[in-house]
Amino acid sequence: MQALKKLQDKEKRLKANEALFRNEMSAILNSMVNGKLDARINPEILPEGGLRTTSEEVNAIIDVVAGPLQVTSGYIDQIAKGVILPPSPPITRANIGSSATTSTASSDDERLAG
Repeated sequence: MQALKKLQDKEKRLKANEALFRNEMSAILNSMVNGKLDARINPEILPEGGLRTTSEEVNAIIDVVAGPLQVTSGYIDQIAKGVILPPSPPITRANIGSSATTSTASSDDERLAG
């Protein structure tokens, strides 16, 4: 009887964790659809293991996709205002998120702001 109770408790925790993960995924999807590319899953609220690892991997995928989209969006905004920026280095797998892809955008942003 005690073993059955432990098994039921474990099943209840698993279902609760899965529901929490699904809610986080829904919130992220909603944020992305609404243009909030900086939204991420908080893996700390999930238990160690598969769901936390999956949430970290989803965040990594969002980072890879959102970074170039944000840079592109910034350029499109500037072009719409009539500002033509110099070309930046090509974005490759090797330099995503590196200073090679962000330094030009940052310096352009500073130049345009000031």
